[in-house]
Amino acid sequence: MMNSRPLSYDSLKTVLKYMDPNKRFLLASRCPSIRSADKATPLVIETFEYNENSFEVNGTDYKIGIYKKYLNNAETPPKAIDDNFNGGGSKDLDQYGFQDLSGENTLTAGDVDLRKPDYGACRPRNLQGDEKIAEYEQQLADARSRLTLLKNSEPTNTEEENRLETNIKNQMARLQPFYSRRDGLPVPFKSYIQLTISSDNGEQYIERLEYTRKLYEAVKYLTGKFFGNRLHPVAIRDFCVYGEVMRLPIGLRLDIETLSVSNIQIVQESLTPLLTNTVKTLHVEVEYAGDFECAMLKNAENLSVHDGGSGFINPPIVLNLASLKAKIVIVRWDVEDFMTIVNWWVEVVEKEVGTFYKFVDFHDENSSSPPNARQSARSTEQLHSKSNHSPPTPTPSKSTTPSVYRQYSPDTLPPIVQKVNEDGGLPDDLDEYGFEDKSGRNKLTRGDVDLRDPRIAQDDARNNVEQISIPDHEEKLKKFYRLLNQAEGFGPIVRNHDHRGPKFDPKRLEQCVNYFLDDSVLLKATNCPEFEMARQISYDQLDNDIKNLEATLQPFYSRQDGELPPYESYIQVTVSTGGQSHVERVKYSKKLHEALKYLSTKFFGRRDYPVYIKEFDISLNGIIRFPPELRLQIQEMIKGSDIQIVQKHLAPILTTPVHRLTLLVNSDADFRCQILREAKILTFREQFGYDVGTETYLNLKNQFVHKSLVHPNNWTDFVFVVKRWLDVRKPVGMCRSFGVVDNMMEDTILEKFRKKMAPWVLKFEILWK
Repeated sequence: MMNSRPLSYDSLKTVLKYMDPNKRFLLASRCPSIRSADKATPLVIETFEYNENSFEVNGTDYKIGIYKKYLNNAETPPKAIDDNFNGGGSKDLDQYGFQDLSGENTLTAGDVDLRKPDYGACRPRNLQGDEKIAEYEQQLADARSRLTLLKNSEPTNTEEENRLETNIKNQMARLQPFYSRRDGLPVPFKSYIQLTISSDNGEQYIERLEYTRKLYEAVKYLTGKFFGNRLHPVAIRDFCVYGEVMRLPIGLRLDIETLSVSNIQIVQESLTPLLTNTVKTLHVEVEYAGDFECAMLKNAENLSVHDGGSGFINPPIVLNLASLKAKIVIVRWDVEDFMTIVNWWVEVVEKEVGTFYKFVDFHDENSSSPPNARQSARSTEQLHSKSNHSPPTPTPSKSTTPSVYRQYSPDTLPPIVQKVNEDGGLPDDLDEYGFEDKSGRNKLTRGDVDLRDPRIAQDDARNNVEQISIPDHEEKLKKFYRLLNQAEGFGPIVRNHDHRGPKFDPKRLEQCVNYFLDDSVLLKATNCPEFEMARQISYDQLDNDIKNLEATLQPFYSRQDGELPPYESYIQVTVSTGGQSHVERVKYSKKLHEALKYLSTKFFGRRDYPVYIKEFDISLNGIIRFPPELRLQIQEMIKGSDIQIVQKHLAPILTTPVHRLTLLVNSDADFRCQILREAKILTFREQFGYDVGTETYLNLKNQFVHKSLVHPNNWTDFVFVVKRWLDVRKPVGMCRSFGVVDNMMEDTILEKFRKKMAPWVLKFEILWK
């Protein structure tokens, strides 16, 4: 047996110094004998991020939450399942199960409060009063009604049924604290404080204790155990915290190299007393000009600053910055703003050698290069062109879409109009009566680029009048009113607010619903519980059907009687970036194509230099509402087809050849287009029914060409192309690649090439599309 000797105190400190902090925390918690050495050894952390009731050290997350264990085989509500799975609820609970927020504002010695003074001002009030019971019960009853109607409709929508069932269970759980307090009932679960430790490799450790202290006390205990009573400042290379109360131990000292924060003045006041050195690198969101007077910001050698898009960062503020290096996110700067900075640095002050300032547009923070003061070309990462009547296409880039928004009074809003409004508004204009007016689709003004197929343009012109059978719709409307009166004839609609009400027989409920929606159906039993529920369901459906049908007939009546539509119309502009949207509305005083023209002119018009676009996607054929005299410099263009139309209408405003072109070709004539022949990189596939000839293919002068979707029966073309390629001695550096249609082709083509091309030393590469 080998003799083992414990490390000496100094040796143990040396080992601990170079050990991962998370392993040190674990060892110190399990081995009391090393705790004194751990506290006496400097602690160095690469990354530290603090959030509500949790913090992250070098990618390992420590989270404190409330775990709910439901008793007596009671079903755990979906929201509680989610909370438990994600580390537990983030709020304390009282004896009834209500959230207890009192701990949020309890500060103890060592805590650092980085919240704004108005924190909590926007928090909803009175969510726990008994007056909310009726409202929540109403929402529960409505959800149950929708679920019942859905289960008795065709076709089956399982996904929506599951969503409603989940909603109902969560609604019942939301009502539980009210019933516990009102009726003196115990809560149906037992609560635990849960510590979840999650490492960046996916491993997770969970520990639960009796819920005997507040969450903030548990977090305070944990940070004290890890960071308290240390002889040296805790060194953190990258520290990130935004607007939280940090529950830190008394006497903690920090040596932070890089700090990412908001509320810089509060950080200056509350965090600075803990710092032993100046923060070298600061990432900060400023809210007004006074933030630039903070010593922490002034003293940072490297500064990354933005104003959240408000746009108050201007040249005078930048001129006063003393940082050696800075990244500044700007909004709506023009050439004069940049020239002000350059002139000041060149003519007035002598900036230190090595000073580097990078300016990034707020709407394009990932841009790899700052705007150039000598070139006012607007750099746009992606521009997706849509005709003014095309529906918006989901895309991670920025899109701006004008539409028509109709505002009814809340009690008269038809569901079909509500759905259109929620989806972004009408894509077509409206006339004075409320009919859709498609005439603007074909209006061309100076600067517009028309990429439509001429046949589609003719169809748009012909299909501009909506035709319906008014007598049929009026007859249907009378029937709906008659059925609605029948449902009301049994007395007022009394909705069931008690989630503990009786369960319904689905078949009998369906019979009752059919009775109210079809006057040819007879029903004898009118005193069963399904009858009243069916009345509620049928009443709601008939009321919606009436509103929708009246909205359909409204333009005809308005034109017939010379009356205005019963709603206000607005032009709505929706600006979408990723999953976020910003909406603005103005009075409907111009056509949609005019609004789109106004926007494009505001963004791109009257520029001294060409607009540079990295990726231009014009897969949808339509009219691009560009301002007059616009010039473009396009890095990459994506076009579905009709490259000859692009050559005719778009090429004249291009100042340089397109670097990369991706398209669908229809004929040999497409390959004669200058815009195609000048592209350095060409990717194409053939339209169904057309195969590019080998001679046409060999005559391409593009440096890189990729042909997609090559079929197995065309393998002989490869042989011909390669032989001719060798014969004509293509320039060094030219590349041709082919995408095959299925995975079986690789072995087939390579085998045939080995047989046919044995005399040559040939490297042939198959690129999968």
